[in-house]
Amino acid sequence: MQGRCVLVSALTDFAAEVLAAAGMETSESRVVARHLGVASLRGVDSHGITRLPVYAQRVRAGGIRSPAELRVVRDHSAVVVLDGGHGAGQVVGERAMETAVERAHRFGVGAVAVRHGNHLGALAAYTMRAAEDGVIGIVATNASPRIAPTGGAEPLLGNNPWSVAVPGDDRPVVVDMATSVAALGKVRQLKERGEPMPSGWARDLDGRPTTDPAAAIDGLLEPIGGHKGYGIALVVDLLTGALAGSSTGPDVGVLTDAGRVGDQGHLFLALAAEAFGPADEYRQQVGAIAERLRGSRTAPGVDAVRVPGDPEELVEAQRTAEGIPLSDALTVRLRATAAECGVHVPTWLTEAE
Repeated sequence: MQGRCVLVSALTDFAAEVLAAAGMETSESRVVARHLGVASLRGVDSHGITRLPVYAQRVRAGGIRSPAELRVVRDHSAVVVLDGGHGAGQVVGERAMETAVERAHRFGVGAVAVRHGNHLGALAAYTMRAAEDGVIGIVATNASPRIAPTGGAEPLLGNNPWSVAVPGDDRPVVVDMATSVAALGKVRQLKERGEPMPSGWARDLDGRPTTDPAAAIDGLLEPIGGHKGYGIALVVDLLTGALAGSSTGPDVGVLTDAGRVGDQGHLFLALAAEAFGPADEYRQQVGAIAERLRGSRTAPGVDAVRVPGDPEELVEAQRTAEGIPLSDALTVRLRATAAECGVHVPTWLTEAE
């Protein structure tokens, strides 16, 4: 149930104030708040302002350390390994992507592995940043164990997400997805609203299919495409946690374990199109391919064919004009978080409509 709509500027200001009051360095709180606001603005609500309460808890309990003390572990031309120092994921992630882009402009490709990282939020924020700079951005991270191997009933892998953004002549093609059918954040939102899940999203602890969000949160998320999604989740774990020298599989901490420091592994890649050929021609080709897809014949009952990134762009335009919808349940959690951190509750958050 949607309680009210709030401008993104109000949400980000509030989030920054809460995080700073929780103990995060002021400039870092603004970075994290901006990421939360942009995710909500683009309709990625599972990674938007709904994450503020758990982030604030983690800062207060020491699971997120601030200021982030990044350290270069290895620096070998196009390849860099960073130690995130258990700092805020968005702060560390921006630094890692900037480094990857810089190396791509120098060497044609830039690869940055991050160890001791925290929750990054919506990955498209980083890959789109690379695309804005004219390079292809790729980001992957491992996550809390939520997926069982095919045939198993034990959560040994995260729903390890990845994102790719490819610059076009007009706008980028942006893919951002978890390797589970649905992100855990979406399951939590359904639980918060008292709604069941669609079938095929999850299984309970005994490995039985369920549509109960509470059982799914305590149980298993289904990988996309069955054994294929399991394989992708495994590969992402190998390319992030294992490659960076961070935790893997069941050893990756659960986000709600507030006092446990972040130990996720991330991989940030940047590819400079000009290293492969004329960059302008490549961007034009990307744009032409995207337009061919958008202009293709639709199936019955479908109004238009869209390219990855289009739905979020449409939601962003709508929410920029109308504001970001907040459910009554979320406003209650945000008020409680503000009170816990000693922050004045803004008027737009005082009463549910």
